[in-house]
Amino acid sequence: MSGVRFPEGLPTNEKGLRMKVLGAVLLSVAVSLTTVLGLQTWQPSALRFAEANPAELAVYTKQIRFPKGSCSGVVIAPRTVLTAAHCEQDRMTIDGYRVRVLKKDDSRDLMVLYAHEVACPCVQVAAVQPQNGTRVYVVGYPIGIGPFTTEGLTQGRINFDKLALVIDLQAVTAIAVSGNSGGGMFIRENGGWKLIGTVSGFPVIPYQGRFPIMLFHMVFGPSVHSINEFLFNKDLTE
Repeated sequence: MSGVRFPEGLPTNEKGLRMKVLGAVLLSVAVSLTTVLGLQTWQPSALRFAEANPAELAVYTKQIRFPKGSCSGVVIAPRTVLTAAHCEQDRMTIDGYRVRVLKKDDSRDLMVLYAHEVACPCVQVAAVQPQNGTRVYVVGYPIGIGPFTTEGLTQGRINFDKLALVIDLQAVTAIAVSGNSGGGMFIRENGGWKLIGTVSGFPVIPYQGRFPIMLFHMVFGPSVHSINEFLFNKDLTE
């Protein structure tokens, strides 16, 4: 059965499985959909892997490891990494060092980690939600490799409160799989980069009944509004 999954992370120690999963992801680019949860999708021509992987985005991106998999995170301040709440696991590490949870909100799928060895460069969170059709770069460690960048376009905000998941989401036409969770969604703004979201989930089907495989070219994550409220208690009017 297909649906929106919030995976805990795909085990990353099985090389053969990685290749099968990556092949399924690449194949999914050819899928053309008319609607996803009521949203009009872009044609596959609007979706592509980043032609030039922006090297400066990699410095903001960290891999969060735990015994049975991994997630991604974004450096927003010294010793401070923003990621997805569903990535919380025992014995999480970044760059080989243990990290701990500073703040968490399951309703928004957001979490801040304290990572003593992590330093800037750091990225700022955007102040307002970008307009629909804005070019977005999604960066993370899919299936434990990377950092890797895909790009897509913003598709607007939706509400998942009826599913008891994230209360305020935005959608982006980009590729993501397990391991991308918690990774950043970035836009160009005034010659620099701003963070507009983190990866929470994506429509999937099961692989051999166990592992989630992306089916549609759509990524969901907390909106700029949700991130600012979570981090700074700012009730921004948009």
